[in-house]
Amino acid sequence: MPYLDYNATTPVDPEVLEAMLPWLGPRFGNPSSDYPLGRSARQALDESRDRILRCLGARSGRIIFTGCGTEANNLALLGTFLPRLSLPDAKLSESDRGGHLIIGAIEHSATARCAAHLASLGFSVTEIGVDGHGLVDPDAIERAIRPDTRLVSIMHANNEVGSIQPLSDIAKRLKSKGILFHTDAAQTLGKIPVDVETLGVDLLSLTGHKFYAPKGIGALWVREGVVLSPILWGGGQEQGLRSGTENVAFAVGMATALQKVHLRVAVSQTHLKSLRERLWEGLVARLGERVRRTGDPARTLPNTLHVCLRNLKGHDILHGIPEVQASTGSACHAGIDRPSSVLVAMGYPKEWSLGAIRMSLGWATTAEEVDDAAQRMAETVLKLAAARSV
Repeated sequence: MPYLDYNATTPVDPEVLEAMLPWLGPRFGNPSSDYPLGRSARQALDESRDRILRCLGARSGRIIFTGCGTEANNLALLGTFLPRLSLPDAKLSESDRGGHLIIGAIEHSATARCAAHLASLGFSVTEIGVDGHGLVDPDAIERAIRPDTRLVSIMHANNEVGSIQPLSDIAKRLKSKGILFHTDAAQTLGKIPVDVETLGVDLLSLTGHKFYAPKGIGALWVREGVVLSPILWGGGQEQGLRSGTENVAFAVGMATALQKVHLRVAVSQTHLKSLRERLWEGLVARLGERVRRTGDPARTLPNTLHVCLRNLKGHDILHGIPEVQASTGSACHAGIDRPSSVLVAMGYPKEWSLGAIRMSLGWATTAEEVDDAAQRMAETVLKLAAARSV
């Protein structure tokens, strides 16, 4: 059964599991405890932070461990704005109570819904549209900047169509204005190079289960000098920004996984792109003009092929080929029979967007699986199309 949904989640790498096991067994100490078991756990956390910093190319800054990428995004956005509401000082100025956020039109719901929450609290939010390839225009972001703009949040690559955003160009326009820049890099780590200094961001979210670490662990990189407010209150762990006893085993696992994908990213990029193009060629050879590729291959994740089939529904196609494990878009929206908001923002008409299929490849994907998937999908599409014409 070909697994073609690596953008939804990845299996835990055996080396990652092996690195985690001691911290799930004999080395179970609480990293806040001041005795050997606790100090050992604290050292493992600190070493994991350092390893992640090196993989991100960060010359400085902090790694804040979270429970997932969603929490990291929330900490970046809410942590930037909420201090102005939660300070105990009764003499808050009007500017302290306001502020402006800019996001992209195809952000993950972890960012989009967080922005909507900020809007409900009285903050201003501007959503920047995308072109037909799913790319934001840095000029449009620059035009949207206001005197009270505090943060711009643009994902590194879209989780559905795989479009890679021009972050470094955007960063250059924000730097001189003193506006913070956040990116959700959940989909890019391990697939393309990710260097926070090259990208020019101030905050970067990551989540382990997208690059062969377990579910339930994420992190936020925070550039030195950036001040955030916590969104969880308690014992003050994670440098005061994320209270709660740290998940040492999963932090070690995520650092191990990131180090491994970081070392082999160049090889993976070439290999995955080759398989992706083989899959596309197999589909178009069998389906011709019935299938349309979304996004811009020159600025798309090397492992991601997102296609649309005209006048069909993605769910019907996948139900007809249970052997092929793929997605109709983001896994977060599985089962909803309406066009993806990403494709709507990109301007795709309904007769194409309802037939969206996302196929994302990983380390274990083989050429045989890709060929098998193309054949099975084409057969199902032709069968469904014939039934519609009867």
